[in-house]
Amino acid sequence: MTKMIRIDQRGRFTLPRELRVRLGLMSGGQLLGEQRAEGILFRPASGPAVEIYSHARLKEFARNNEVGLADLPLGQ
Repeated sequence: MTKMIRIDQRGRFTLPRELRVRLGLMSGGQLLGEQRAEGILFRPASGPAVEIYSHARLKEFARNNEVGLADLPLGQ
């Protein structure tokens, strides 16, 4: 998908709605901008998904993986 995008006097630009929807970009989201030989690459900024395990979830892991609860590092 190629679209012409205008840059305003303050250096801002608006991504077309179709592109924002396709990439899952929402208001307040962030992009990473990277200068490359071909130009500028913008891509969604996203961190790795993180799950905080509850004590009950750790017990489930222990049951399903045949590991004793004492073998798991439980944070307080």
